[in-house]
Amino acid sequence: MGTFCYLYVERFWLYIFVAISLVFYFVPTSWLRFLQLSSKPAAYRRLGVHWVNHFTQNGSLVNNFLGSKYPRYRVLPSRAAMAGLQRTIYIQEQFHWATLVLFLLVAFYGAVNAYWGWALLITLANVFYNLYPIWLQQYIRVRLNRHGFS
Repeated sequence: MGTFCYLYVERFWLYIFVAISLVFYFVPTSWLRFLQLSSKPAAYRRLGVHWVNHFTQNGSLVNNFLGSKYPRYRVLPSRAAMAGLQRTIYIQEQFHWATLVLFLLVAFYGAVNAYWGWALLITLANVFYNLYPIWLQQYIRVRLNRHGFS
């Protein structure tokens, strides 16, 4: 993404794309709930989102390792920690929405200017770097809501 933008995207357009994408960083949480894919964890599981959760920085592999090394370790020890997690989830989702939009705009620019390989590569990167993390944040939020943390 960085290489393509540096080598091929006119600075004027890059600044426009960044400005547009930054708007999505400030999307209210009520909009994020509206943009949510599903209110059921099963929908996310069908897309394989639960597998992504294994490999993230706060995912199950890291938590299992910490739990085995430090027996008193708890992922979310209190209701206050759950509230903090909810806030963090929304912030991370806003970030990924903003970068999803930026990647889409840059990929579209690449396609319009016949940089087909770059457009395809950026689109694929967008799916893995932004779309799945958005779904992961929604999946975690849905699971928390099902346990009474909203």
